[in-house]
Amino acid sequence: PPRSTLFPYTTLFRSYDNLFLGLGNPATCAATKGCVPVNLFGPMSAEAADYIRFTTRESNSTEIYDLAFNVTGDLYELPAGPLAVAAGYEYRQNKATDTPDPVVNAPSKYLSSAYAATSSQTRVPTTGQYSLHEAYVELAAPLLRDMPMAQSLDLSLAARYSNYDTVGDATTVKVGLGWRPVEDVLMRGTWSQGFRAPSILELFQGGREVLLQV
Repeated sequence: PPRSTLFPYTTLFRSYDNLFLGLGNPATCAATKGCVPVNLFGPMSAEAADYIRFTTRESNSTEIYDLAFNVTGDLYELPAGPLAVAAGYEYRQNKATDTPDPVVNAPSKYLSSAYAATSSQTRVPTTGQYSLHEAYVELAAPLLRDMPMAQSLDLSLAARYSNYDTVGDATTVKVGLGWRPVEDVLMRGTWSQGFRAPSILELFQGGREVLLQV
């Protein structure tokens, strides 16, 4: 079954439109339902503070569908020990949505359309998904055991194939060698390749306003 998370949350900001009305012509404020006059040069009443306060309501959600199959075991016996193998297949589908408050993204009713209606940061909604198929195989081969200057010498090999429906496919490999000349000394070296596909936000995130503080 999918694993899903939904994060609705609220944050308090200021309504520029209400602040404009509260600071503007008293007759206009009186004629506007709910308007409370605002005096920035004196103690602000609780009613005025509530009037210019804006509560942002938005939500984020993510979903992950995952199907995996794995098998492990020994293929056959080598002189130094069993040749172990692990292999598997996995299918994943990731979905995400980001739904901002529509009032936040709307232009001001009373100021220039270049101004937002609130002090909250505007952003474009984000919706996206991607899926991938992956297959891997790993081998652990003991090469030497209980030999002079080679109490153990082990070779590990691994390969993984990834196919994304967004950015294509890639194959990565890993080779490792572990040498234990004596019981208390182990030297290990690994060479490997890495691959990271872009996330949903990196692929589908809409434009957003960012405020920098210096």
